[in-house]
Amino acid sequence: MRIAVVGATGRIGRLTVAALGGAGHEPVAISRSQGVDVTTGEGLDQALAGAHAVIDTTNTQSRVEEQTIAFFRDGTRNLLAAEERAGVGHHVLLSIVGIHEARGNAHYAGKRAQEESVAQGGVPWTIVAATQFFDFPLMVALWTRDGDTVT
Repeated sequence: MRIAVVGATGRIGRLTVAALGGAGHEPVAISRSQGVDVTTGEGLDQALAGAHAVIDTTNTQSRVEEQTIAFFRDGTRNLLAAEERAGVGHHVLLSIVGIHEARGNAHYAGKRAQEESVAQGGVPWTIVAATQFFDFPLMVALWTRDGDTVT
């Protein structure tokens, strides 16, 4: 099966591409470094040609809530529109457990917007909510650092 992985050069995307290839699938690696940009839509139509499914592992480093929401919402809408044009049969979104209860975190706000965009889109979908990865607690703690205090 031809499966496009968006965010293919990131932490999870790289592992996903490798796992798909190891399982006998034909992974299509999609990333900005390969000339495909979900935020603008550039290159999406070509990259999704012939894809049966898409796995979205995109991420942003922004900690500004409005920017994070715009990145996830608009990029997902661009991606879903291109998927519809390409006849992609299923969209899989990697999300995070607990984001609907947690407030005050820009990344979680963006992921909530991304989930909403997927649910409102025209491509059949699955949202996989994973727990945070073991190497993320330090990163999350540093987001809330104020001098020597982490909340």
